[in-house]
Amino acid sequence: MFSVLNEIKLTGIRNFRGLGGISTKDGYVVKNNLIFRSQALTNLSEEDINLLEQVGIKSVVDFRSLEEVEAAPDDIIKGAVYYNITPNAMVAKEAAKDSNDKVNNNILKEIPDEMKHFLDNPDQLLIGEMKRFVSGDDAIMVYKKFIHMFKDKSNLPIIFHCRGGKDRAGFAAMLILLALGVSKEAIIEEYLLTEQLNKENNILKMARYEEKYKDKKILELRKSLMSAKESYILAAFEEIEQKYQSIENYLEKVLDLTSDNLNQIRENCLIDYRKEV
Repeated sequence: MFSVLNEIKLTGIRNFRGLGGISTKDGYVVKNNLIFRSQALTNLSEEDINLLEQVGIKSVVDFRSLEEVEAAPDDIIKGAVYYNITPNAMVAKEAAKDSNDKVNNNILKEIPDEMKHFLDNPDQLLIGEMKRFVSGDDAIMVYKKFIHMFKDKSNLPIIFHCRGGKDRAGFAAMLILLALGVSKEAIIEEYLLTEQLNKENNILKMARYEEKYKDKKILELRKSLMSAKESYILAAFEEIEQKYQSIENYLEKVLDLTSDNLNQIRENCLIDYRKEV
């Protein structure tokens, strides 16, 4: 899926990648070095910043809460406009502590009381969160603003991110790929790349949790929060299908994307690779 085009690689952060080269169902591909998803841009190396400035990043969309932003502001990329729009995602915010923070004793905090109700079925936390991204009023408002940015070529290239780059940014990636006409199977594959990119850090994190917690249910909940599981992204698809009948209805009725809007987004973001070779 990613063999068509090459994207830049960063050294300061782990969970950063471009969507360039992903194929649509009708034979087009996402343009190279145009759309990037990431964890928080708080540990970029000087070389990373230079690379992103060479690419010409025009927009950085940060889905974190104001509290998260103030605690760890993004590094500045010259020429980029920064947007902070948050879907008020309590579970994703907690999960990001597991998936992105450095491995040390400071992050080994107690689980919030409201999450302890899920100890017998921990995956339901993020399954529920992904469903709220689809149909929650706050989330709809935020993701509608996000997806409409792609109508204007002057907003591109773009980076969008949350804290860990897993859930809030993962759902955003799902939306833009749906708008571009990418298949459900390819979107799931792209989402699961986060699990691969975070694998080494998650192993270290779980080892530290095992030192702190003896309760196996708490350990399983922590593991669920730091994971990018297929069941999580599938929950978003299921919510769309159950509440809005189809992806087309969701894009049109909920995100207010007309056929002209979709055509403009696709013109801005896609190439016909068959004509480029």
